[in-house]
Amino acid sequence: MKRLLGALSMTAVVISGLTLSGSTTAHAAIACSSLKWGAEGVLEEGYGEYLPRADHFHEAAYRSWRSGTHVGCLDGPVGTDFDLYLEKYISGEWETVARSETASSHEEINYINGTPGWYRWKVIAYSGSGRYRMGMTHPS
Repeated sequence: MKRLLGALSMTAVVISGLTLSGSTTAHAAIACSSLKWGAEGVLEEGYGEYLPRADHFHEAAYRSWRSGTHVGCLDGPVGTDFDLYLEKYISGEWETVARSETASSHEEINYINGTPGWYRWKVIAYSGSGRYRMGMTHPS
């Protein structure tokens, strides 16, 4: 399955038997505004972006120096389907380590036991367009 996301294209690949270094788990709903860092943006259907946002000096990524939990929460407009992904830089490539792809405008990820390294969040407007808000936190 291939879907054009603005200037990006993404190919979904299913790999059976893959073991990741962390894990995800379900929890009660998270209030996005209660998390340490926040971001807002506007996306059109079929487009996505990486967070934290890049600037002239930094790539859209953050470094986690310790093991621990990475939490992300996304609120899109009512009636849309926005999806949330956490990616880690592993062996020279960005790999998705956690995903939340429900058919709603609210997505949550609790990535437990993440190891030190570089991470970034990806937000995709799968269906519908509009303003979103994301909250995130991670081990320092």
